[in-house]
Amino acid sequence: MVSNTFSSVRDSRSDAGKGNPMAYIRMSLMTPRSGQEEELENLLDRLIEYFHGKSGFIAAYRLSPDPHSRDDRIGRISIWESEAHANLMSSDQHDLAVQAEIQRLAVDATHQESSFVGTHSDHGGSDRASSDPA
Repeated sequence: MVSNTFSSVRDSRSDAGKGNPMAYIRMSLMTPRSGQEEELENLLDRLIEYFHGKSGFIAAYRLSPDPHSRDDRIGRISIWESEAHANLMSSDQHDLAVQAEIQRLAVDATHQESSFVGTHSDHGGSDRASSDPA
C-alpha cells in the first residue's frame, strides 16, 4: 500500500504545471522537558539546517509558542517536493540520531508527528497586500 501512496503523490505532482502544485509537509510538535527548552530549540534548528540542500527540500520552520497563548509546545514544519523525498530524509542516519535526541529532550506524551499533502491555491497570496494587518 505504501507504493500506492507514493504513486498518488508522484502523480499529483505531475499536475504542477497545470496550476495544481503539491507539496508534502511534515509537522512535529512537542513540549520540552523542564529546563530543556533552549537545547531542544537548538536541536530543531540544527535539524532544519541539515535539510537545506537535500534532494526535494523546499522549506522548513521552527515553531515557537504564540506569546499570547498558554501552549508551550515547540516544533518544526518541513516542506518537501514529495512524500518519497520526506521519507528518504527520515531514514537518513543523521536525521535518526537527531530524532533520538529530540525524544530525550521532549515530554513523551506530548510529541506529535503529522504529515499533510499541501496544495497551492492560485488565489492565495498573489492578490494580498503586503501591509501589516495590525
